Amino acid sequence: MTITLADLVSRLSADVPAVSGVPTAAQYEQAVKDAVSDLSRRASVPRVTTLAIVANQASYTVPADFQKLIRLAQIGVPFGSSYLDYGVYPGGPWDAYGYSGFQRGGVVVSPAGLVPFSDAYREQITVAGDMLTIHPTPQTSADRQLVYAAGDALVDESYPTLTEDRASIALLLAASSCLERIASSPGQAAVLIETGGDKVDFRQQHLALRTQATALRDQYLAGVASLTAAIGGLG
Repeated sequence: MTITLADLVSRLSADVPAVSGVPTAAQYEQAVKDAVSDLSRRASVPRVTTLAIVANQASYTVPADFQKLIRLAQIGVPFGSSYLDYGVYPGGPWDAYGYSGFQRGGVVVSPAGLVPFSDAYREQITVAGDMLTIHPTPQTSADRQLVYAAGDALVDESYPTLTEDRASIALLLAASSCLERIASSPGQAAVLIETGGDKVDFRQQHLALRTQATALRDQYLAGVASLTAAIGGLG
């Protein structure tokens, strides 16, 4: 069954009840979105899709769950040349670079037929935001396999690829965020109040909330580590 954003918000608010209106409904929702996004970055999974490459078009929209480029397949099998594969080189949080090319001129055997290429041909793939760009601009149309590291994207208020295991781990971070927010709210100010001979120490409650938030974040990171180990270190 697909896990919805509303389901996750309901579970979070039950685990961490609001105190004096904190967190608000909007803050609960944002905590869930931020937690799933963080999990997607830290523990992505490999997925494969097909890009319909069009002649004379350089840029293409990547899937909504895209996190990092792993590989974009060539248009076909090189013939009459030595082939080079330079792998994938990450260029930043949202940029990735892939290089491939041929040492000498020849042809590529593709579904569209024989495609000639010039000496020292080299293709570069960059990803910025949600756009993948091929340099130089392809001159031949072809379906090419895109292999990428994927997260869990929010689609129509639900997470179609989010498993119950991943959701439970993400909720640990969301709960930690909510507890930190409660601890930082004016109603939880770390103060010592004296009335006559009596003292009421609110500092202990404030510190207890932060300690609990830290413990939940540690559990979250441990959960992320277990997911990353299960998929061979892809993250």
